[in-house]
Formats: sequence, C-alpha cells, structure tokens
Amino acid sequence: MVKKQEAFATVGNKVYWDSTGDPYGGSAGTGAATATAASNSFIGFVVKVAGADDEVVQLLLRTSIAVSAEQLALADLSDVGATLYTAGRILIGDGDSYEDQAVTGDITIDGAGAVTIAEGAVDAAMVEALADGEIIIGVDGTAANNAKVTVTGDVVIAKTGVATIQEGAVDAAMVEALASGQIIVGVDGTAANNAKVTVTGDITMANDGVTTLNAAHNELLVIIPVEDLAAGADLTDVEIFVHPRACTVKSIGILTQGAAVDVDDANTVVIVLADDADNTIVTKTYDTAGQPPSSDYADLGTLDVTHKILTAAEHVTLTVTQGATADMPAFSVVMVVEPTNA
Repeated sequence: MVKKQEAFATVGNKVYWDSTGDPYGGSAGTGAATATAASNSFIGFVVKVAGADDEVVQLLLRTSIAVSAEQLALADLSDVGATLYTAGRILIGDGDSYEDQAVTGDITIDGAGAVTIAEGAVDAAMVEALADGEIIIGVDGTAANNAKVTVTGDVVIAKTGVATIQEGAVDAAMVEALASGQIIVGVDGTAANNAKVTVTGDITMANDGVTTLNAAHNELLVIIPVEDLAAGADLTDVEIFVHPRACTVKSIGILTQGAAVDVDDANTVVIVLADDADNTIVTKTYDTAGQPPSSDYADLGTLDVTHKILTAAEHVTLTVTQGATADMPAFSVVMVVEPTNA
C-alpha cells in the first residue's frame, strides 16, 4: 500500500487512508496510507515495519464486512432511541425498544463502568441475615473478611440495640479518672448528674480509703508584726511565739508592707525561725533570683519535720540577717499552728 513519508515502526499498529494524501514517490494528492486517525478512514494493521523513506507499507486489510459494520451507528437501528453518549448512561429495554437512560436511585455508574452505592441506600433488609443480637464487624480492613459476631463479654446488645453492662463487669480502672482521694457521689438520682468530689469538712479521705478527722478547726492563725529594720540592720533570736500547750506548726510565711530594696546576691536577706534549742524550723534566703514578696504574702518553705513540733511553753524565735545595703520593708510573720488537744 502506498504511504506518506512517515515511519510505521510497530507491527500491529492501525493504518488509515488519507484520500488526498501525498504518496511518497508518487503524485501529490492522490491518496496515501498514514498513521494519523483524524479525518481519515481505518484500513488495516501494519504487518511489516516500514521506514519513512519506504514507498509502501504492508498491511492486513479489513474485510468488506468490517467496513459495512463500521459504517453502522446506533441511530441506524430501528429499535434504539436517541442516544446522548453522556458518560455513565446506558441503553435499557423498555418493552419495545432500547432507550438511553442515566442510572439513578440506590446506585450510580460512571463512564468507566464503576458502580457506586448511594449514601444511605443500604437499609437493614439489604444486609445478609443476622441472628438475634448479631452485628457485622470489621476484621482487617477488607470487606471480604468482615465477620458476623454476637457481642459478648462486659457488654451485651439486644436485637433492639439496647446495650447492657454485665453485672460485676465494671472495675476501678474502667471508671473515669479521679484525682487522689476523689469519690463519685450521687446528686439527684440520675447518672448524668453524678459528681466527682473530694471529701472535706470534719473528715478527709486518703486514696487508700482511710479517713481522718480534720483538725483544721483547732488551728490558730498567728500574725506577728516585725519592726521596719534599717538597711543592713539585723534581728537575732527574738522570741515571737509561745503556747501553753504543745503545738505543731503547720506553716510559716511573711506578709510584707512594701517592697524590699537592694536585695541581691551580694546583699542577701536570711530569715530563720527556730525553737528554744536553736533548732531551725524553717529558713529562707532572698537574693537576686529570689526576691522577697512586694506587699504580698509568701510561704517560707517546707518546715523541719522534727522541729516544727513544739513542747508546751516552747518558744519560736526569729532571726533576720540583712546584707550591708539590703533593706526589708516592715513585715509580719504569719504562722498556722495546731495546739494539741488538752
């Protein structure tokens, strides 16, 4: 078959006839074979590779029957209605002809033939038969391995969907997180209004369930004013507290009446509270990084476990040591003590 000046490099490729093409080595416009399909007619397949400068290409020609068939369109069939060729539409019989219709309802179909079940289209009756209380559950992420199971264990589910926690199934670890010592208590008889609370008042409860009578009502708040010392001035072992009964000191802090001046690493302020035997109950050093409170209260820190317990009539003494230029404002020592019951 005469051809244009182009290569047919692959056996089996389609060949088309350009009726006004220029045959290589022949008369222009008399027609030639080409690999271009646009505006040309299919005539066969390449059976032997031909180069661009070859004048002919060997083909396997289509038959006259094929030619006739290719010339037929759906519109030539008397029992086929008008076709839109829109992606996803199908021909479907309506009793006396085939009509072009879009697939709608529970599924849709696209031009590639992919079928999609519409959202909400599957109802209970469409699912395979399940025994009373059975559910379908995923196994490994593949639909083929989904399994039918009956819910067992800590919870059972009836066919009505009602879930029931089994007796004794809830242990402490299944209850929502509770802070140390918290309990869950009823409010109005409804589970939704149950509340998490910490036991307070006359008793406290530890996280092991042990309850302790609260002695807070026996505590005393003691406020001892301290003179406004000059810069660099000190106080040494000044007795500021005594009680006729044995006491336990619960906390010690200071409440200042202004701001400190020139307190730094070179000019510190050291506050020490001690017992009659000069055993330190608590000590606090103020410096550059740790400044005294300014017109505010601040706790002096953790009390010595042994020396915070005072015998009857034992004193608490105060020592204040200021650096050369350090100047504390007037302040009060604030103590919480718990006298031993008589």
